[in-house]
Amino acid sequence: MMMNGTVIAVASLYVIQALLICVQNLFGPRTLLFGVPIPAAETQDPAVRRIRAQYAILMGIFVVIMAAACFFLIRYLDAAHALAYLLTALLSQFPLSGIAIAICRQSALRLNAIRGWHVPVEHRRAASIPSRRLIGK
Repeated sequence: MMMNGTVIAVASLYVIQALLICVQNLFGPRTLLFGVPIPAAETQDPAVRRIRAQYAILMGIFVVIMAAACFFLIRYLDAAHALAYLLTALLSQFPLSGIAIAICRQSALRLNAIRGWHVPVEHRRAASIPSRRLIGK
């Protein structure tokens, strides 16, 4: 028999992971839209923002569908395998995120083709090497 605390812990982990996956595109570089470089002046363009929101909405839909499927499996079929259902839903978020990224990347590539963005490649490389002081020598 499984403890309710384990199910609550895994369900909480599912929710936290889902939130982190849904907002991951907000923490990356703003001039990169799902692998497609965009000019810095276009980062606040409504079409770019729409593609970023599209990813969050797709992942939200995937998360809700998987959570509903787990709920119905646990509620109406077999509560003894609840942990297996929740772990399957937890691990399925990664391939579902890949599907959402592929869909949004195609949208970004289409937008890039329409707008004809060309980001200049910078060939200059610089390294920051801070000076180190040796204390006591």
